Amino acid sequence: MIKSLLFSILFLFHTCGFTQTKLKSSLDSFNRYSGYQFPDNETLTIIIRTGSFVINDAIKNKKVIDIEILKGRAKAYYNAKIYDKAILDDSKVIELAATDFWNYFTRAETYEKMGKNELAALDYIKVIDLNNKEKVPDEFYAERAFAALRKVSQDKANQLIATNDPRPLYLKYYDSAYDQFLSSTITNYTDAIKLIAKSRSSYRSSAGILLSKLDLLQARVYKKAGKYGDANNGAIFYYLYFLNHAMGNMVEESGFELVELADTYKKAGMKNEAFKTYQLAYNEALLSETKQSIKKEWDDAIAYFKK
Repeated sequence: MIKSLLFSILFLFHTCGFTQTKLKSSLDSFNRYSGYQFPDNETLTIIIRTGSFVINDAIKNKKVIDIEILKGRAKAYYNAKIYDKAILDDSKVIELAATDFWNYFTRAETYEKMGKNELAALDYIKVIDLNNKEKVPDEFYAERAFAALRKVSQDKANQLIATNDPRPLYLKYYDSAYDQFLSSTITNYTDAIKLIAKSRSSYRSSAGILLSKLDLLQARVYKKAGKYGDANNGAIFYYLYFLNHAMGNMVEESGFELVELADTYKKAGMKNEAFKTYQLAYNEALLSETKQSIKKEWDDAIAYFKK
């Protein structure tokens, strides 16, 4: 009886000692390998295995789970493309630290990898809410939220935008300016121009598709308002600016921007420039139907200048 009890005690001490040794070894390995910037598959397996041992030991012994271990294992799952398990760890991290916006950002990225763009968008919106108590969205997170929203159904996107509106500021200004342009008349085109200027100033990049779109919109606003001239406040200037920079910014042209410019030249009374631009548009058109449409407008311009 005494021998049996002594054996049990020795076994318990041996097991506890072994567990503590393995726990320390696992923790050391986890800390070492999780610091790798570009872990290979073997390293990811080690991170997941050692992290799991530490986490399971904490759960078994009702200890507080180290949130950094959870984050490290989630990242390893993410890099190993085991996204469903990464989400479980991300969600547990959020449960333990619900006010840290970066945890929502991490989970949003994982949701995107899974194609769950609505959930990703909601997490990005949460990031915006937590990151800025003034409710002025940080552009980077707003861009990510809006990019995720564009991948969900239009009805759902509209619903989320209506209740949260995570659009970046520059896009809000652009959309407002575009709405004014679409109105039947621009009675005060300066409001649209001011919105375009605000969109430019709030855009963080010095180049990009949006800037070319703003150039084109500004040209169209000026044209609709009857300001054709070739100075900085005229439609011609911004049409030329758009056409010169559109290719570098990889903007998809409709093929009719040249025709719009030619028509603007016509309305400004610049006959030679109008004819040259119609000719260029005609030569660049690929479809016969497009060529016919351009030729008709070209002929109308010829008749216009004969009056």
